[in-house]
Amino acid sequence: MKAERLPNGRVKLSSGAWSDEFPEERRLTWIAFYRRMFDDCGAPSYKRAAEALEAVGAP
Repeated sequence: MKAERLPNGRVKLSSGAWSDEFPEERRLTWIAFYRRMFDDCGAPSYKRAAEALEAVGAP
């Protein structure tokens, strides 16, 4: 799972053939969502998504 801040200020989260972009102000909301999904489902991909978004850090 890879997260990066794009030159236009948006955040991109990607893994293989899948990717999503969203505004920076939604990054913390997505981190919380992926953490909740990991807690509920236990799928490691949710944990990796949250960790990747956290690693990007605040602008």
